[in-house]
Amino acid sequence: MGGGNPVNRLPFVRPARRWLAQRSTRQGAVLFALAFALVWSLVEVLVTQLHQAYSLVQVEGVRFGVQLLLMLLLWTWRGDAGQRWWRSRRAPWHVLRGLSMLALPFAFAAAVYSGVSIPLALSGLWFAPLFALALAALWLRERPAAVLWLGALAGLGAVLLLFQPALPGSLAALLMPLLSGAALAVYLALTRLLRDEPVQTGLFFVAAVGLLVLLPFLPGVWVRPSGRDLALLAGVGAFGYLALWLLDQALRRWSLSHLAPLLYAHVLVLQWLPGLLRGQWPSWRLVLASALVGGVVTIVWWRASARRVAGVGTRDSALGDSVLGAPVSVRGGL
Repeated sequence: MGGGNPVNRLPFVRPARRWLAQRSTRQGAVLFALAFALVWSLVEVLVTQLHQAYSLVQVEGVRFGVQLLLMLLLWTWRGDAGQRWWRSRRAPWHVLRGLSMLALPFAFAAAVYSGVSIPLALSGLWFAPLFALALAALWLRERPAAVLWLGALAGLGAVLLLFQPALPGSLAALLMPLLSGAALAVYLALTRLLRDEPVQTGLFFVAAVGLLVLLPFLPGVWVRPSGRDLALLAGVGAFGYLALWLLDQALRRWSLSHLAPLLYAHVLVLQWLPGLLRGQWPSWRLVLASALVGGVVTIVWWRASARRVAGVGTRDSALGDSVLGAPVSVRGGL
């Protein structure tokens, strides 16, 4: 079980492994997907503390730089000197995956800067699970069950209920919001497609591609951060790295068709947080949206529990050889 790995000596790792080992591979995928939704919410909360003082280029550039730095530190700590993350027979797909992650925030920002309201921009972004289901069916040759399409539609209904976007003045106003959703869907599909590759290889390309594209623009927009803001920027990079790692682990364990609808949990976390912090009662819209998304999560969990299969996860994780579970295979165990 890789007892010599320094990560294994952390106090929370062994109990987490024992607990996760009792779950099926598919249940583990659901848990990783929900953990991604939670951690990515934290990333967005940190970004909201920075976007007024710093350009998106600086925030994203630092994020990718911190991710590369953390990967280098982990690489050194674990003694993986023989690994070459940049070596891959499928490098073009990795580059496209990195570009799709880069396109996501910039397409959303372009929509807002062009005059699209934030509710409408967010609504366009959250077509992503539906786009992902389409890519799973047309590109990955999955066969999404009707209940998964209905679940994604229910999640989108919850989003529209919460954001209540006004109708756009023209179809052109929908272009950039929908493009941000398409970028997220492409990232998800490529993550699933590349599940046979080491996790570090994929995350290295995401960070390296993002940083290389943004690096020429950084000197022109750089604002020297205060100590507090520097910590926030580092937090965006660290938690962003963790979130992408969690997403990788989820999509190595189960199909994109089943996991895409779970991403609507991310919207709920962001909507519940302000009220909880202020001690406010939730609105009826939030309660109804939570019921819709909760139903989606319940259905996916039921499918994960009712159709158990023998199989395990994937090696080469950032946190250890077995990804907090039983021994795992390189190909994803599906």
